[in-house]
Amino acid sequence: LAYDKHKGQGGNIVKNIIALFGGLTVMVVGYYFYEGIFLTDLNAAFLSVPGNLIQFALGALSIPIAFALRKALKQANIEV
Repeated sequence: LAYDKHKGQGGNIVKNIIALFGGLTVMVVGYYFYEGIFLTDLNAAFLSVPGNLIQFALGALSIPIAFALRKALKQANIEV
């Protein structure tokens, strides 16, 4: 949810969702290989995938919350 009003960033929910799933892929695969190569082995690293998916789900909740907050602030004439 990077947002810069002057550059038009963060205002498109479809692009935010695409970016979120891109981040999901990088996070899960990156954490898996890092943990599998440097910390444990690839079989043990697989056990961290559910935790990463929970982290993603909580992050995904930020999109509707951020849009609702931005709308509420705009209605209250508060510049963001």
